[in-house]
Amino acid sequence: MALSLYQYSQLFSIVETLTLGIALLLMGNAKVKHHSHLRKVKLSIAIVLLIVGVSTAIQLALQTNKAVPEIDTALNISALYLSTLFIENALLPLAANSGAGRARSMMTLTLFVVCMALVWISAALDNEVAEIVRFVSLSLYLFELVRVSIIFIYNYQNLSKQDTPAGSDAETWASTIKIVTRCIVLLMICATAYALVVMWLDQCKAYFNFAMLATWGYLFVALVNLIIDYQPDAEEAQAETTQAAPTAIEPTLGDLDEKVKRWIASKAYCQHGVTMIKVAEQFSTNRTYLSQHINNHYGCSFNTWLTRLRIEEAKRLLVSSPTLSLDKIANQVGFSSKSHFMSAFKGQEHITPGQWRSEHF
Repeated sequence: MALSLYQYSQLFSIVETLTLGIALLLMGNAKVKHHSHLRKVKLSIAIVLLIVGVSTAIQLALQTNKAVPEIDTALNISALYLSTLFIENALLPLAANSGAGRARSMMTLTLFVVCMALVWISAALDNEVAEIVRFVSLSLYLFELVRVSIIFIYNYQNLSKQDTPAGSDAETWASTIKIVTRCIVLLMICATAYALVVMWLDQCKAYFNFAMLATWGYLFVALVNLIIDYQPDAEEAQAETTQAAPTAIEPTLGDLDEKVKRWIASKAYCQHGVTMIKVAEQFSTNRTYLSQHINNHYGCSFNTWLTRLRIEEAKRLLVSSPTLSLDKIANQVGFSSKSHFMSAFKGQEHITPGQWRSEHF
């Protein structure tokens, strides 16, 4: 039996959400284990994707859209509610520094329980009354999304105004909040579309599912890029300094300083995969002494120091090689991606690389 367009959209949704959800659960665990914010975001979005995938699989297997369209609509809205509730409870404390207290969490949970109950009550009512009940439920849900969106956008704007060095915990936190903010805003757009169009026009359900495919794909790619760009070395080094004594012999200050200067002169910082562990091994010392030396002589952490060196070299290339693209410059100075380079450059110079080149060429 040939599948309808709606069933095809369900099938694609199942494959994408389950695949991306399982991939997020399995990837990057060792790298983000020291960053609680990023770890929570990764786990939360992975579970959201799995919820959507399982819910859609149930709908497709039972063919609820044909057999019981009211139940099909209720399942669609419930998956949206559960996804949002999980994201809010897990991630709202990351944006609201005051924290989502127990009273606020209970209020949010109660609101979602009421919304969910209204949706399932509507599935058992007559058409006209059911539509009104569903509309009330979605209106309450949109009100909550607007409130949460304001919190995330306000806190992200505050974080983006701060001078956060690339690779630092603060920069990763700001990037994490940006992804979460976009996630909430995208859910709000989808819920609005569902309330105003999809819920009333059954043939729009397929197009709604296809739009959600792009939404989940975007969130997955954004989160993977964030995990790739995250450099946990400084945080790991700080944890190790409180757990164990140095195992290498401390070099004299003059000897270590000379090695650092030679390393800078050779532009070894432009290599990809530079970490504090590897540099310390090259200097025949350990991360503790190297970190102390960088802090004492340059007044910053290893990651900040490394980023500054790379940006200074990038500035030289921006002027000396005006035809060299930003992608190639980012690669030549050691950044993992153009987006990471742009973020780091703007964080230090407060303008984009292109603007800086225009001003200094």
